[in-house]
Amino acid sequence: MVAPRSWSLLHYTLGLAQEADDYSNSVALFRKPGMVIEYLDVPESQTGGVPFHGLTLCGEAAGSAPEDKAAEEFLRISEPPAHDKWESTDELASVYVPGGVKSIREFKELVRREVRKAITRSTSASEEARTASNVSSRSELLRRRGQAARPPAG
Repeated sequence: MVAPRSWSLLHYTLGLAQEADDYSNSVALFRKPGMVIEYLDVPESQTGGVPFHGLTLCGEAAGSAPEDKAAEEFLRISEPPAHDKWESTDELASVYVPGGVKSIREFKELVRREVRKAITRSTSASEEARTASNVSSRSELLRRRGQAARPPAG
């Protein structure tokens, strides 16, 4: 069998966390039947210091399409008996042609990349909303005083 070459549909959820929260800055990777296999750390240096929690649905936890079922089988046989990580196993090496471990590494990097993009978008949107709110409040204050509002500098 051939290892997944692309993980085109990535199902994940992110939420803001407190800095001291357990599992802050990590993404829970789990597959059917809701088994958390491992927590993937995403360093603060890659998220601009924004603490978050995340989860990624993998394999049949993401759906029942043929590609979800294929991913489920691939991930299941890449787990050691403790079911605590996805890595090279004897079964993975015997069932899949070379590239299985590389596919796991690429998947984890894809998750990290998507987290970085989502947090960057989220913090940019928050900044824009905060700026718009400040401009609106300033404009309202100046209007009440009878002064013209000037656009913010910069």
